[in-house]
Amino acid sequence: GQYEKALPLFEHAVQVRRRLLGDEHVYTLNTRHNLSALYVDLARYMEADQLSEELLITAQKVLDEENSVLLSAMSHRARVHDLFGRPAEAEALHLKVLETQQRLHGIEHPSTLSTMNNLGSLYNNLGRCDEAEDLYQTALDTKRRVLGADHPGTLAGMTNLAGCWVAQNRCRDAEDLYKQAIKAKQRVLGEEHPLTLSSMNNLAALYKQLARNEEAERLFKQLLDTNRRVFGDDHPSTLTCMGNLASLYFELGRYEEAGRLFNAVLESRRRLFGDEHPDTLTSLANVARLLQDQAQDDEAEVICKKVLAVRQRVLGRTHPDTLKSLNGLGKLYELQGRYDEASRLFEELIRTQRKVLGDEHRGTLTNMMNLALVY
Repeated sequence: GQYEKALPLFEHAVQVRRRLLGDEHVYTLNTRHNLSALYVDLARYMEADQLSEELLITAQKVLDEENSVLLSAMSHRARVHDLFGRPAEAEALHLKVLETQQRLHGIEHPSTLSTMNNLGSLYNNLGRCDEAEDLYQTALDTKRRVLGADHPGTLAGMTNLAGCWVAQNRCRDAEDLYKQAIKAKQRVLGEEHPLTLSSMNNLAALYKQLARNEEAERLFKQLLDTNRRVFGDDHPSTLTCMGNLASLYFELGRYEEAGRLFNAVLESRRRLFGDEHPDTLTSLANVARLLQDQAQDDEAEVICKKVLAVRQRVLGRTHPDTLKSLNGLGKLYELQGRYDEASRLFEELIRTQRKVLGDEHRGTLTNMMNLALVY
C-alpha cells in the first residue's frame, strides 16, 4: 500500500518504454495501464481518467479484440467511468468484456468471474438489485464449485452477495451470510486479516442500519482497536474505523464523542493525503454535518461550499460524492428557510441523477420528493 513510493518507478518505466518501444508496444500499454490504476489508488482521478482514455484508444487501434491487454484496458476504463458517475459507459464496457471472456474462457475462468462481480457491483450501486443478485449468485455458485468453499475468492463472493441483500432489505439473510463469511475468513485467513476485518465492518454497518446500536458500537470499537494494533494509528483502515464509530455517535446524538473522532480523522487525513483528497473531503463534510446539528449553520455552510467546489473540480460534477455535497448544501438551505437557493440545488441534483442514474433510481426518486416538499 505504499503507493507514493511506487509512483515514480511506474512513471519512469512509462517514459523509458514510450521512448524505446513507442506508444503502441504491448509492454508500453501494460505499463501505462498499471500507472493509471495507481492513479486511482492515489485518488488522482483526473489523471486516471485522461490516461485510461488514451490507453483504451491506443489499445483498440493496435490490438485484437480478444487480446488480454485490451480487455484489461476496457475493464479499467469501465472502473474509471464508474468512479466519475458515468454508469452507462461503464456498463457497456463491462458487458463487452464479459461477452468476450465468456466466449474465450467460459464462465469458470477467474477473469470472467471478476468481471461478473464488477458488473454486479455497478448494478447494485444503480439500484438494479435483481440483476446484481443474479450475477453475484452465479459467480458465488461457480466459485464454490470450482475453487471450493474456503477459497478467498469464494469468501469474497459471499460478502458481495450479502451486500446486495442489504440493498434489497433482506437484512436477516445478509446478516447470516456475513457471519458465515466472517467465521470462514477467521479460520482460513486469520482473525486480523484485512479481508476478515472488512467483513466485520460490513456486519457492524448493518447493525447500525438496523438501529442495533449496542452491537454496532461494540463491533466498531473492536475493529478500531484491532486496526490500531495491527496497522497503526495512521493507516487508512484505522481512520475509516474511527470515522465509522464517529458516525454512529453522531446519529446517537453523542456529539462530543463524535466531534473528537471526526476532527482526529480530519487532521490525520489532511496530514497524510492533503486537503483535496476524497477521504479528506469526506471528513470535512462530516465535520460540517456535526456543526449543522449543533446550530452552527454559518460555519457549516462555509465548509459545505468549499467541499462542493473542490469535489466539482477534482472529481467532476457527476461523481457520487459531488452529488452528496449538492444534497447536503441544499438541505442546509432548506432548514434555514432559504427555499429558492435550496430548490436550485435540488433541481441541479435531480437533473444530474436523472441523466446518470435514471428516473427510477431510488436516489432520484427520493430527491424528487425532497424538491416537491421545498416547493
